[in-house]
Amino acid sequence: MSDPITIALDDDKIISAFHGQPREDAVLKRKQTLVLMMHGFPGDKSSHNNIYGELEFILNHKGFHTLRFDFYGCGKSSGSEEDFSLNRARVTLDIVKEWAESSGYKRLIFISEGLGCAVALMNMEINLACQVMLWPALDAQHVAKTLFGADNISLEAKQNGYVSLGDHKAGLGFISELSKTNLKPLFQDTTMPVLIMHGVDDNLYPVEQLDLARQYMTSKRIEIMTFQDGAHGLPALNHRKSMFFHITQFIEKYA
Repeated sequence: MSDPITIALDDDKIISAFHGQPREDAVLKRKQTLVLMMHGFPGDKSSHNNIYGELEFILNHKGFHTLRFDFYGCGKSSGSEEDFSLNRARVTLDIVKEWAESSGYKRLIFISEGLGCAVALMNMEINLACQVMLWPALDAQHVAKTLFGADNISLEAKQNGYVSLGDHKAGLGFISELSKTNLKPLFQDTTMPVLIMHGVDDNLYPVEQLDLARQYMTSKRIEIMTFQDGAHGLPALNHRKSMFFHITQFIEKYA
């Protein structure tokens, strides 16, 4: 069962989250393990047709505790979208991990998607059992150029302080931060089992960037699954069914 909760930040700000708990703990160890789900940007805890909500339901029924949350500036958490940055996201995650520890959780499992994977890479933990990365943005500088137009910021955007992406806004500070971020040195900290899932036809994060994971991640167990005709977010029903099956099997194996 999943319950909406808020986690306090400083200055009366909050993080909005859903805390999912199984009705019964089939395995005691699972009671001490929390699956943390991190969305990308733009996005929130219900992005991509509520993929985390579906995973929450499946994992709770398998006996796992889950938490899906909105980063600061996203969804129903405090702040404005143009306030989002990797550094703020790291602070948000630190607060969430403090909440998890105070709630009695001893081990973590990360599930992240898109730019949320960059935040996950920046927060590798010694008590991290395993992690799942969905269509990861492993080349932050490429994302800054292709998604946010870092090399061609308009005068209007400079005056406003953000770049418009349809109904979304990306702050110029965040775009500058991405342009200077090299994630490759962090790959060596990825020593726990990793499952990566990506669509071959992803038009935002090219599947070729998975070569970075193959070359630089130091985990002895990396599983990479690519889906033919898979679009960004892998929305097709057959892809989702396959994803949920393999994610569940992976987590059960290493948790």
